[in-house]
Amino acid sequence: MNVPSDASDPLPWPRWAYVPGETDGVDADYETLDLAKALVPPAFRGYVPARHPALRYGLALNDRGYFWESQEVLEAVWAAAPQGGRERILLRACLATHRQSCGR
Repeated sequence: MNVPSDASDPLPWPRWAYVPGETDGVDADYETLDLAKALVPPAFRGYVPARHPALRYGLALNDRGYFWESQEVLEAVWAAAPQGGRERILLRACLATHRQSCGR
């Protein structure tokens, strides 16, 4: 994967795409998603950097068709984004779109 991270290794793709209600007996690949979410600080100061590895990974997941996984990572970035900041508003819009398309 070409998304840079603060870790020494690049972030891996999830082993499968989780589709709630359609993936019988298979849970999401939480281990892989936790690697990206661990890169998110408790709070961003001032703004969310456009090149932050968790943000880029979440967007890349969406582009690759990992929609549920993308939402999980972007929610973590959203939660750390500054209150009232442009990034938080944009991420909220992205997440709302995900929820509508995923049936959440």
